[in-house]
Amino acid sequence: MTIPFSKSEYNRLLILSYLYGDHIPVPPSDCPDDVKLLCKTLGEFPQRTINCDNAGTVLRFMLSVAAVKKQPYPIVITGSERMFERPIEPLVSVLQQLGADISYMGKKGFPPVRVNGSVNTDSCSEICFDDVVSSQFVSSIMMIAPLYTHGLIIHYKHIPSFEFVRMTSEMMNIFGLKNEITNNEIKVCHIGNDVNIDESVLERDWSSAAYIYPILLIDNKLQLSIKGLHTNSMQGDEVISCIAGMFGIVSYDTAAGIELHYDKSHILKERNIDVINVPDLAPAIATLASLQDGRTNIFGMKNLKWKESDRLSCIVGNLSKLGIDVQVNSNDSITIISEDAISKMRNLDSPITLSSSNDHRIAMSLYPFTLLNPNIIIDDLKCISKSFPNFIEEISTFFNTFAV
Repeated sequence: MTIPFSKSEYNRLLILSYLYGDHIPVPPSDCPDDVKLLCKTLGEFPQRTINCDNAGTVLRFMLSVAAVKKQPYPIVITGSERMFERPIEPLVSVLQQLGADISYMGKKGFPPVRVNGSVNTDSCSEICFDDVVSSQFVSSIMMIAPLYTHGLIIHYKHIPSFEFVRMTSEMMNIFGLKNEITNNEIKVCHIGNDVNIDESVLERDWSSAAYIYPILLIDNKLQLSIKGLHTNSMQGDEVISCIAGMFGIVSYDTAAGIELHYDKSHILKERNIDVINVPDLAPAIATLASLQDGRTNIFGMKNLKWKESDRLSCIVGNLSKLGIDVQVNSNDSITIISEDAISKMRNLDSPITLSSSNDHRIAMSLYPFTLLNPNIIIDDLKCISKSFPNFIEEISTFFNTFAV
């Protein structure tokens, strides 16, 4: 089985290549849609209007690019209706601290925005994030920071999904864009003379791999090899290899990639899982919890409402439709109690339509249920191409899939 390159790494590579490299890499045809959109956007920059659709990474990264690059005219950064519900105030506020002239075109704190003037890279050497709902705000500033004459010190109190900030830091250091993360502070040095943007650092995507794991609970005799995926990754989502073990799926690192096997001796009947630093795994973990008997407490979920959909509501709503016992403890945590769920779903005799809410990770998390019964359908699967275009094709090599 082959999965895409990491969307998170590739998008950082594209921004850093544009700002400090000698060319913008051309993504392969099977790359995630978000990567293709960012590549196209950078290739056409500066355009008067940048439409980011529902790609939060593209909007947050391009906002900083538009603010740091001097342009002859204002640039409007917009997106889908859902994007207008996803807050960007902390990032805009920091860019304004840095001297950017940015104005809201609709509701304050949310897209769309107009970038009327660029920052002054001589004017500031320290900024502070008071409130962060997305690690991408911090990564966005980190990637433009080497352009500042005196470098930049970024102060922060708390950053959710902090592993993605570490990813940004590690990639920048590999390329010669020196930075250091210490307690509540990130120091980024001014650009040196030894910057080398190298595409060979790109890894296969652990976030996408997480959505493969649940199919081993449907057929626990299955043995899978995911090519080119390895542990000791820059990606925090690698932790799925440990989390899945609680549900009986064991990961082995080989020269060719990761091999997955089912081993019931590893199963825990009660699992406590914190997703605050790996929120993209939450829907996949919820599916694992639904398909394996036992009690699973998932917490650290409060920022899921700001994703491509309100993922917490989507998880609860769809699993409830399937008859899974989901208890909402707060806006931060849920408990899933499962008993013989696979057998019950296989015996469903009336149609159930699940909603992806145009969210790729919700759609992928729901897909394993469709393998159990043709009466279980998903209203939209096209959104999966946002991160894993060949997801269904790869799974169909092991299952006669019902969904199309």
